[in-house]
Amino acid sequence: MGRLVKALKLKDELKKELGKDPQAIKDWHAKREPRDCGITVHPGIGCDLGCIYCYIADMGFPTDKVEPYPLTGKQLAVALLHNPNVTPGPTGTYVAVGSVTEPFHPLLLDKTFDYLEWLKRLGNYAQLSYKMIFPERRLNEFVEKSDPNLSVLISITSIKKAKILEPKLPPPEMRLELGEKILKKGKGVALFVRPIIPGITDIEAGMILEMALSYNIKDVVLGGLRVTKRILENLRNVGAKLEGRLKRYPRGREQVYVNTWDIRKNMERIANNLGMRVLYTACDANARHHDEVCWDSCIFNRELCDELPPIDELDLREGVELLGGELISFKVKEPVITLETRGLRRNAGWIIQMAYRRQVIIRQGKRVWKYT
Repeated sequence: MGRLVKALKLKDELKKELGKDPQAIKDWHAKREPRDCGITVHPGIGCDLGCIYCYIADMGFPTDKVEPYPLTGKQLAVALLHNPNVTPGPTGTYVAVGSVTEPFHPLLLDKTFDYLEWLKRLGNYAQLSYKMIFPERRLNEFVEKSDPNLSVLISITSIKKAKILEPKLPPPEMRLELGEKILKKGKGVALFVRPIIPGITDIEAGMILEMALSYNIKDVVLGGLRVTKRILENLRNVGAKLEGRLKRYPRGREQVYVNTWDIRKNMERIANNLGMRVLYTACDANARHHDEVCWDSCIFNRELCDELPPIDELDLREGVELLGGELISFKVKEPVITLETRGLRRNAGWIIQMAYRRQVIIRQGKRVWKYT
């Protein structure tokens, strides 16, 4: 059975097994589209940790409290299975846990573990990024309940200014210490340098990477930075050097990307000299920690395009039919697969994209759908 058909049939089997749940089916997780590299899962609502670069306040989430998400782990699984953009299993949708909250927050830890346990049951390749830590007595529980190859990212942006930027978080050393323990239990672990703050992170680049190596963390993901008007002012007040790095000044809650490409390239050079493996995006890290590659891997390192999974035309054709359409033709220019179809709904592209770990373009009559 091919990759696409396998994911679709597993979805049908698990939906029958777990049944329906009215609350789950109405939930946001059952409806929204993924990001291009997978769907985010939120174990909580809000965050009260007060990191000065955090943008959730500008997105409307509370920053004076944090509450566990109302769905149980089983309900989350049901919600994802009823999401028309998502499929389960090892050829299904990548999943990232956290995103707009801290998954290891003390008030969310039980919920996070519950969600990880049910994601493991669905079989999706999962990833989690953290800044908080949890008691060592719960380490084995974390290991047993989560995806055997769970991709774990340790978020660090500064060592010297950590207390200023992240006043309520444990120091980077403690985050790395937990990461080393998780690594020894067999999970994939990487340093996640994010956000990269010009004038702060770049000055400490070598120090941050060397500290990670001292805890045997040899993979590194280089993040970026987005700012709103409020965040821009916060960062300027603590010494960030952002002049000339923004296309425009952000208006209100608008998020504007900061150009950190030169810093990322310099950190990549330092990491390579230290013998570390640079993973180009969080999506790339999730793929590599599960012993495969995705389109991000290929985009940043063309040699990795040869490691993308093969496309079986019969599987693709049958999968498109199971999704309610007809495949007329397709062509591949790595890492993009372009399909010409009839009768297919837009959501099908998300499923095909994840099954083959390639970016997808669907042409249907005058319509052109891209999934980014």
